Amino acid sequence: MFGGILRNFFTIPEEINPYEVLNIPETAKARQTKKEFRKLVTNPSREIRVKACLAYDIICNKKNYIKIGDKYRVKNKDHWYYVLVGDLNNLQRLIQNNKSLLYEKDALGRTLLYLAARNGYYNIVEYLLKNGSNVNEAQNNTGSTALHGAAFYEQEIIVQLLLEYGANTKIKNKEGALPSDDAFTISIKDNILNTEKDEISIFCNDLISKGFARKLELVKYNDEIIGKRILRSEKKLPNDFDYINKNWSTAWHGTKYKFLESIMNYGLRPSGTKLENGKEINPIAGHIKLNKKVQNIENWTKAIFVSPSIFYSADVVYAERIMSTNERYCYCSMQS
Repeated sequence: MFGGILRNFFTIPEEINPYEVLNIPETAKARQTKKEFRKLVTNPSREIRVKACLAYDIICNKKNYIKIGDKYRVKNKDHWYYVLVGDLNNLQRLIQNNKSLLYEKDALGRTLLYLAARNGYYNIVEYLLKNGSNVNEAQNNTGSTALHGAAFYEQEIIVQLLLEYGANTKIKNKEGALPSDDAFTISIKDNILNTEKDEISIFCNDLISKGFARKLELVKYNDEIIGKRILRSEKKLPNDFDYINKNWSTAWHGTKYKFLESIMNYGLRPSGTKLENGKEINPIAGHIKLNKKVQNIENWTKAIFVSPSIFYSADVVYAERIMSTNERYCYCSMQS
């Protein structure tokens, strides 16, 4: 079976009441406004995130908007607008016609990269970085970089992407804070602090000490290391990518760090399975619950979603990123 991604189609509102969107009074202080914005900008619903980004920008930068009653409408749908609402296609069109937009700052001294990182738009951040945006450019007014913004607003996969592109973890903003100081979660803080450590080797050694793994092997293609394989068996497996392609029937399952120990110990099991230690595998919070019928399938969560493509399973939707000796890897379980 294969996992899938459904695109959410929604209409971006022409007019919004920013205080209503952020659920704050017009007299709210900056601290409260930031707090409520951060809650919404990490919401799984893109529609909610887009409205939150517009609302926060209206409060920060009212001169770019026209007030109509208790609502506001943007004056110009320019590159700043498109990075707020996550419209990569229109942003690309403008940048292709004028590449200098990549290096501009708005009236508050913010770059496109900073706004995209803060707002959690992975595809836009990646596009900007690939096309020449300076990963370490600081805002004029605060001195914060895109890494500061992504860390503070809990955009973990954006933090990982910025680190992959060489974001400097030692830049202090005007308050004297490093990106790790601004990190909203311990996980993000650890991601930033551990960029120079070999987290995969540390993780593997921990599994070996617990008896869940036997060894770590490098996977190479044209003499380049493309992966690191943690083996559950003493059996020596070929360390050749071509051999694997020709002789293995392989399925990949994108996963997260916290699940790998269980997978290495018990194998990849469907939800509802009772393990040898007496514990039961259950869906994580927010996912479809056990014994729920979906599309004529009696117990949807008993399915294990795998793909023959490591690239598909390694998508950010499925697999957690990790930094290892300043290179980015992702966690995937391989069943053969």
